[in-house]
Amino acid sequence: MLDERHGLDSEHQPEIIGGNMAGRTSAELTREFEAVRQQRPVIRKPDEHVAVSFARDERPLLVQEVGRLADEYLKRRGHDPDRIQYVVVRHRDKDHQHCHILLNRVRTDRTVVPQQYREFLRSKETCRAIEHDFGLRPVRSERQRIGERAPTRA
Repeated sequence: MLDERHGLDSEHQPEIIGGNMAGRTSAELTREFEAVRQQRPVIRKPDEHVAVSFARDERPLLVQEVGRLADEYLKRRGHDPDRIQYVVVRHRDKDHQHCHILLNRVRTDRTVVPQQYREFLRSKETCRAIEHDFGLRPVRSERQRIGERAPTRA
């Protein structure tokens, strides 16, 4: 998430805008995550990555606003910022505003954030609620926009 984007000027490179970690580089963040993750070495997927995108026609959001919205997303998803490690990285390499949240599923108290079936649906509901509560423009579903149905098991 923090790797330099070739072909973009310095103003459009990824930047850390929130979270509770001290590291400022990929290597530093990896060491911090690993120190806590080692408490539960059997966890196969110890990190969770969430991309939060805003509507293409959304007003320009300040860095502090995006960070606050990411924190609100985590709280509404039931994550206690005092018990998990997380970092929020803002990207400006696309034509829409977005950020990425990377969190350690191994909490600092050695418990684990469960990965639940169809988590993306709960995440989508949380995003729609935040859009409404904070007066943001709703992001339209890609499927609705192009009129395609969801794939079936068949």
